[in-house]
Amino acid sequence: MYFRYALAIDPAHEPSLAGLLKILDREGRSEEALSWVRSAAAHPAATGRVLCLVAARFADAGAAEDAKKALATAAEREPNDPAVALAYADRLLDLGDRKEAEDVVSARARPRRRRAADPGEGGRGAARG
Repeated sequence: MYFRYALAIDPAHEPSLAGLLKILDREGRSEEALSWVRSAAAHPAATGRVLCLVAARFADAGAAEDAKKALATAAEREPNDPAVALAYADRLLDLGDRKEAEDVVSARARPRRRRAADPGEGGRGAARG
């Protein structure tokens, strides 16, 4: 399998991991899939997106705390990725931790700056006449 060769080189390669997990799922080899997931989670170069994939697998396997830990790591590595923050908050809600989920979302929410209307630009605040 080409996925295994790619993962031997880079255990946190997201497309290869996703592809291999699909194949293993189709073949009913969930224990082997979980082994690959654990390997990817332990890799120091695992991106936030890979860790979100890992967390989903842990959650499916009933390992809620492992899922939470993977998402916390993902949020640390990718603090500005809204997909990671939402996945983390969603998992926290699944675990019944509403307060922490709100903290995760509010910590990453940035107030949008409003630009002052410049009449010369013809924007909404432009003088009409």
